[in-house]
Amino acid sequence: MSMLRLIISVWPLLLGILLMLLSHGLFSVLLTLRASIEEYSSSTIGIIILAYPLGMVIAALRVPKLVSNVGHIRVFAALASIASSATLVAFFFVDPIWWTFLRLVLGFANTGLYIVGDSWLNTISTNSTRGKLLSVYMVVQYAALMIGSFLINLDSPEAFTLFALSSLLLSFALLPLLLTRIENPQLPESENMSLRALWKISPSGIILPFFVGTLCFTIITMATVFASKSGFTTFEVSLINVFLVLGGVLGQYPIGWLSDRMDRRIVIMMSASIALVGLFFVNVTSDPYYIIAAFFLIGAGILPTYSLAIAHINDRLTPGQMVTASGTLYLLNGAGGVFGPYVSGTAMDFFGVSQGFTIFLVTVLGFLIAYNIKRVFVREAATQESSDAFISPLPATPVTIIYTEEEIETHESIEEQESEEEKA
Repeated sequence: MSMLRLIISVWPLLLGILLMLLSHGLFSVLLTLRASIEEYSSSTIGIIILAYPLGMVIAALRVPKLVSNVGHIRVFAALASIASSATLVAFFFVDPIWWTFLRLVLGFANTGLYIVGDSWLNTISTNSTRGKLLSVYMVVQYAALMIGSFLINLDSPEAFTLFALSSLLLSFALLPLLLTRIENPQLPESENMSLRALWKISPSGIILPFFVGTLCFTIITMATVFASKSGFTTFEVSLINVFLVLGGVLGQYPIGWLSDRMDRRIVIMMSASIALVGLFFVNVTSDPYYIIAAFFLIGAGILPTYSLAIAHINDRLTPGQMVTASGTLYLLNGAGGVFGPYVSGTAMDFFGVSQGFTIFLVTVLGFLIAYNIKRVFVREAATQESSDAFISPLPATPVTIIYTEEEIETHESIEEQESEEEKA
């Protein structure tokens, strides 16, 4: 199946994710601004923010089983309904305890929607298309988040309008999947993918999601804190966020395209190096517009690492492992999301805003580069044949996965060969 036909086959899913993230981009900014209007303390706002990645952890433990039991489309519809209700409740119960709980619920629901999307796309893609397809998926996500944040200008954060709009967008996200003839991916019987099982298949499956989650959550949540505490104007702060996400959007597809043609671990190192160049310029200039440009490089380097890491890990998995593995990956990603903002904030208090911010990110990026250098010498990259031998998308339906006895034997021999390489 050509890349274009692959994208067309899942356009209802991509449109649903786009509408969901328009809502998420709007609601995240809306809740933060409303909390400031209500004069909540910084620590209280921090607790409200951290509830979201905790919801991610819960989703990682529960949603993959739901997908296996009732299918992608039903789970997507149920979670979008939960998220839509939570955004409305937030308007009627203006209280930090309620908002912390609702952020937890939204972290659960939104991450569940991500898991549905990730497992769906990973199932229909192969090693030769996975990087590009996931990059298109991430471009949709980042573009929606960027546009959604601008919707805050339509009305006052104290008005009901924006809460209602956020809820409506989530309700509309259901329509593309429910009103088209798209079918659930036909998944093979799922296999257990605990942390231990994932480590045995690929240690990178544990290391990369955690540290990529650390990087992405830190840069998205703490860039605003860095800019505001560094004396930037409100307009300049907004530009930093826009250029950060814009860098991620524009960097996604070329980096994904490149990763389908060479070892993804090398591309991860290249992407991390781009971010290090951006952080260098943040520290050597005080001109706000040079710093804004530097954040474009940081976004282009850090934000694509998520799709790179997921593609690299799924290169080693069978379709039956991908659904349950997606939950484990989000569990690790959410843990990194809790770790990153907390430790980076502590570093900013200890070393100063600018130095603490950059020292933390440089340390994590340096570790990511060093780890991937080691893995390149320890294990060869996954080949296209090792995945294409047992994944066969057909044009009759969005996804048809066929296993034959010969293909299963091929996969088993590949696993045995990789196991012998690991022991060596």
